[in-house]
Amino acid sequence: MTIARTSAGGATLTTAVLGAGDFFGAALSGTAKTEDTAKTKGAVSVWRAPIEEFRRLLAHHPDVSWGFVSLLAKRQRQMERRLEGFAFKRVEARLAETFRELSGGFATRCEHGFGQHLRLSQQELADLVGASRPVVSTILNRLRDKGVLGYNREYVCVRRIEDIENLVES
Repeated sequence: MTIARTSAGGATLTTAVLGAGDFFGAALSGTAKTEDTAKTKGAVSVWRAPIEEFRRLLAHHPDVSWGFVSLLAKRQRQMERRLEGFAFKRVEARLAETFRELSGGFATRCEHGFGQHLRLSQQELADLVGASRPVVSTILNRLRDKGVLGYNREYVCVRRIEDIENLVES
């Protein structure tokens, strides 16, 4: 599932990719209304609870509370790494790090002969790495030419994440 924001002018920016067990929603930030939209590519199950019910769950089930705090801490670390990448790293390195992060739980086994199938568009990838879609497309073309991935408009298939990391570091 992707989380995105849409500007007043209608432009959409993908801000996160969520996997099984993730939490999202306006109540998590203490607001009554959210600017975020959620979009899926495939079947998902969503559990919706009023904020008071969620608070009671956290108050009475320490294991759920700990999981929630751990998830928020993980998201904060990811956001800090993204901000650091925007400031200090080339787009290629940011893209490799994004593939590594996504392959850690958001990818499925690829039916096209590669290792992992990431159901993200080039624009969603560009949003996540802070680059334009044409720049990301150029990098993806170069990686496809080297045989480490395949892609189309809706997905990217990565043969081995190590191959991408090695190419970016060299």
